[in-house]
Amino acid sequence: MNDYGDLKLIKSPKIGLLNEKSLHAELKNWIAEQDDLQEVKIDGYVVDLVRDQKMIEIQTSNFSSFKKKIKKLAEKYEIEIVYPIPKIKWIVKLSSDLTTKINRRKSPKRGDIYNLFDVLVNFPRMLNKENVKLRVLLVREEELRCYDPQKAWRKRHWVTVERKLLQVDEQYFFNKPEELYRLIPDNLPGNFTTTDLSSCLNRSMRLSQKIAYCFKKMDLIQVVGKQGNSLVYCRNHPTPGY
Repeated sequence: MNDYGDLKLIKSPKIGLLNEKSLHAELKNWIAEQDDLQEVKIDGYVVDLVRDQKMIEIQTSNFSSFKKKIKKLAEKYEIEIVYPIPKIKWIVKLSSDLTTKINRRKSPKRGDIYNLFDVLVNFPRMLNKENVKLRVLLVREEELRCYDPQKAWRKRHWVTVERKLLQVDEQYFFNKPEELYRLIPDNLPGNFTTTDLSSCLNRSMRLSQKIAYCFKKMDLIQVVGKQGNSLVYCRNHPTPGY
């Protein structure tokens, strides 16, 4: 059997309650240290890794799906959220029975740390919780797709069935909201609009609006006026040391 012929969901060896995708399992193995406990049930939730008194939770999709879990656990425990962003992605098309590779191509899309805000917009005050930390990984991955005429018409019926980790290139650690503001270049004006932010970062207006929304929810910036139809923001006074 080739490398793509065993795409059934991976059963959790510790608890057996959850189905686990390859990317999630591979990231967990990459992060795990020798004495870590895996798939531990705590206060009604299954946690990916427990290291001493710290919990580590890997999230490979949007943040809205685990908000309730994180809010509850953060009341009592320290939690590190790990989120991967595909810096480089290879798209692999498979036969409908998942046994044969049809082709493999490099996606023209490249991710970077600013893509964090695509998901953080669903849980912007996550880092405002004292016990929650964030680790972002820039990774190389394969996205495996198979043809299904009943699904994914926007992708010409090619459905993503799995993601596989190839390599971790970079890591970013954020312990407080103020540390996210370090991603903003110094040449951003003191009073700025999302148009200014888009130009400064050389990113789309849509992403810049998400960044501004997150920063406002984190109490990092505030609205100080309007410029035409655009809100004008300025940074709130940072905590000493940031």
